[in-house]
Amino acid sequence: MPSNQTPNYALSQWERDDRILMDDFNADNVKIDAALAAQAGTLAAQTAELARKGNCQVSTYTYRGTGKFGEANPTVIPVPKGTFLLVIMTTRNTLYPILPGSREYDWHESGVGHYPASITWKETSMSIYSTRRESYQFNILNTDYIVLSIRKADET
Repeated sequence: MPSNQTPNYALSQWERDDRILMDDFNADNVKIDAALAAQAGTLAAQTAELARKGNCQVSTYTYRGTGKFGEANPTVIPVPKGTFLLVIMTTRNTLYPILPGSREYDWHESGVGHYPASITWKETSMSIYSTRRESYQFNILNTDYIVLSIRKADET
């Protein structure tokens, strides 16, 4: 029988003249096994939860402009469900960020004026049109566009 025990798990601590018994070893092993199993379960749960925090999925889509514009010819862009930021880029490195739910995209041309483009969101697409010109709805003839959508990793 041990003279002392550890402070956290009450594991056996023997002195030189203590009698060592198999039951003491077995009891210690049961305590260690239970503590390790509890820690492994907690670690697995925390790891799974951490994997869902702050991670994003990025999707890309490319298309070539047709030059058409107007309400009858909207530019329709597929958008993954759960997207919280959409960025449309041209090959000229021009970036156009669009927040889901917005209904207009405002264009300001210095000295010319303000021209909104109308946006409609569906669960898996965004369409935009302008009655003014094709560039206002991201559809300049033969211009390549890259669409970047960012969504939470745990959204499906």
